Amino acid sequence: MRGGPRERRRFPSNVFRYADAGRRVLYDTGYAPSPWRTGLAGRIYRRLLPPVIDPGETIAAQLDPTDVTHVVLSHLHPDHIGGLVHFPHATLVLHPALLTTLAHPRLTDGVLAGLLPDWFDRARRIVVGEFGPGPFGLATHDLFGDDSYHLVDLPGHARGHLGALVAGHALARRRRRLGPGPPRPGGSDARRAAPDHCRRRRASAYRKATARGRAPGRPPAALP
Repeated sequence: MRGGPRERRRFPSNVFRYADAGRRVLYDTGYAPSPWRTGLAGRIYRRLLPPVIDPGETIAAQLDPTDVTHVVLSHLHPDHIGGLVHFPHATLVLHPALLTTLAHPRLTDGVLAGLLPDWFDRARRIVVGEFGPGPFGLATHDLFGDDSYHLVDLPGHARGHLGALVAGHALARRRRRLGPGPPRPGGSDARRAAPDHCRRRRASAYRKATARGRAPGRPPAALP
């Protein structure tokens, strides 16, 4: 902040898993461990925002990748796509603007295409570009048609940015609160594909999770 003291800040990369009706939906995939094969842009990124992934903190170490049926890509920044390589069998869910970004990247998009797996173009996809009036006045898309998982159009942070409302609880949102409380027990589960010392405060609003794949001793974390 202009005029303020210089300081270091630490930020996590949160990943959310939702399990219901035979579906296992992962929202984002966190950071990739080193080495990154992303050229000069990747070196600059790691210089400015150095990610530290401790042993056991990649997403693949915290759950069984073969159990995941869908991966929602909120956007293409490195802290959201780094673990995608572990999910070649899953159906990807994304906004069409993400494909536009990959086809015509701008420097300000902050995309490191080298973090995407070589199978990305061949992956099964659900491309969500149509949104209608949804809960809480948001523009949403009912992903499965049963009101369990609503994708939210969140323009501003990145082209094609998607949020999610799961059982009435916001996984990614603007600063104002969306939704009337925590997800139903057994419904969703937050995992950190980021350093342990970077975790954000644990939200007391979450009920004790009973989700089946949850890492022992790591209660869900909420985005502030």
